Amino acid sequence: MALRASLIALAILAALLPADRASAGGFYLAPRGTGPLGRGGAFVAGANDPHAVWYNPAGLAWSGDQLLLDGTLTLFETTFTRIDGGGNTLRPARGYHTYLPIPTLGGSFSLDELPEWTFALTLQAPNSALMDWPQEPDAPQRYSLLSLEGSLLATAAAAAAWRPIEELSIGLAAHLLIGSFDATVALSACDGVICSFPEDPEYDGVANIALPTVFPLFVLGAVVQPIDALKIGFSVSTPFNLEGSARLRVRPPPAAAFEGAEVVNRGAGCDHEDETDPCRENTRADTQLEFPWVFRLGVEVTPMTGLRIEAAAVYETWSVQDAARIVPRDVWIEGALGGGLEYEVGPLSIPRQMNDTISLRLGGELDIDIVTARLGFSFENGAFSDAYLTPLTIDSDKLIFSGGATVNLSDEVSLDAVVGYLWMASRSVRNSAVPQANPIRPPGSEVETVYVGNGDYEMGAPFFGLTVRWRLDAGHIRGPGTEPQDAEEPEPAAEEPRETEPAAPVGTSADPSTPWYLQGEAAGTGGATPSPDPAPEEPAAEEPPPEAEPPAETARERRRRLRRERRQRRREQRRRRRAR
Repeated sequence: MALRASLIALAILAALLPADRASAGGFYLAPRGTGPLGRGGAFVAGANDPHAVWYNPAGLAWSGDQLLLDGTLTLFETTFTRIDGGGNTLRPARGYHTYLPIPTLGGSFSLDELPEWTFALTLQAPNSALMDWPQEPDAPQRYSLLSLEGSLLATAAAAAAWRPIEELSIGLAAHLLIGSFDATVALSACDGVICSFPEDPEYDGVANIALPTVFPLFVLGAVVQPIDALKIGFSVSTPFNLEGSARLRVRPPPAAAFEGAEVVNRGAGCDHEDETDPCRENTRADTQLEFPWVFRLGVEVTPMTGLRIEAAAVYETWSVQDAARIVPRDVWIEGALGGGLEYEVGPLSIPRQMNDTISLRLGGELDIDIVTARLGFSFENGAFSDAYLTPLTIDSDKLIFSGGATVNLSDEVSLDAVVGYLWMASRSVRNSAVPQANPIRPPGSEVETVYVGNGDYEMGAPFFGLTVRWRLDAGHIRGPGTEPQDAEEPEPAAEEPRETEPAAPVGTSADPSTPWYLQGEAAGTGGATPSPDPAPEEPAAEEPPPEAEPPAETARERRRRLRRERRQRRREQRRRRRAR
């Protein structure tokens, strides 16, 4: 009960903590979690802590009762040197983000009454980066992205794993994606008549879109362990969408032609001519952005005691995201050209044409006394071809090199740490197919198409992580095949004494046909000298009353006993290691 109360308090605390920011692009920079990241993200078959809620919920069967607070910090930096529509190389623009750790707060627990089940609660944010770019009116990347400030995504999850037999575990996690997607970008209103240069900053408006979202997704997984030295894990995550009615704010260009212009809502039931009507400024748009299915497969082997090695593959169906669509709802620009021009803001579709990604991961860990050392490596192909790469989503082929360790401060408390580097291949784009966004241009405008993705991209990121873990069960996992090996066997019950017949008196010949209790009298009547009366037999000692059975062991006493037994086994293992 104390553990369950602790988890409830933990969940309330987690709800009050700020989640980290999410990128807009639909990809995750690196695997999440200090321990999994130390293994290069190879954490599908070997998942054994609350991070399994994200990777493979079936791994919770090996998690036991524990709480963890985890944070990873990715110092992502990128530089974009754009080539504009006229073929001119512009000054480099540096993308940056606030250095905040990606948090995970979670716990797993099991019940004495349900030893085959393990449950978990977590709160976590995607391992991605909130990118900001230069905000100047002539910033080279302004038509792709100015800022993602205000975006915030996190998932709250509840999960359970069922291990009916020692060789099989099945798990399911239900995630609720909550937060907001917030992006700011420059839009061109150059019409080709009043304005002849399509990248003139004087004719750039600024649009901001904010989309709150609440969307469920699920992770289903299984782990098969046919022998002690082999685990095979598989999981699938369902897709989710960022879609719905978003708040749309458009600031008209500063050019003289737009002096006094306003952006208003002309939807049904809204009096756009009444400046006091609050509905007038409630400009909205329908948005849609799809996210992928995720399939994971891992195989973990234990070639020797204390050494675990896993190879894993992750497949993500990013090809579902072909465009980011924004369709304004009766949003108009009024008062342009001194009040003589008004027109409706048009729809915006940003081509994405993403590719499916495959990540290959290899990681392992080795127990050395109170330390567990980890190494990991992974490769993932980029989700964008050159033609559709822009600063809105910086992505490329990736290599991850990582190392980490766990230090067991006691049977209950441990610290995890990881350090590594995310290398991303440089890109040189000369065939961009992503056009300049221009939904605020007046109707009938004829301007040459300007592509915004051409240029050179440089990117990379070192990363760090730290976890504090508290094991309330001292490492004992409930479930099939997990009973302690040195449990005492019950003592055999004492045999009851058998009743024996008394022997015939010495010197008499007993007639077999005479009952034993009359044989003495028959002998006395046969004329023989009567034998003296036998000495009276001493009464048999009374059996001691049976000892009272000890009272039944309570759940708390059982946990304490298991902790003592586990400590004793660890001491014995250390003695044997030192002896070798």
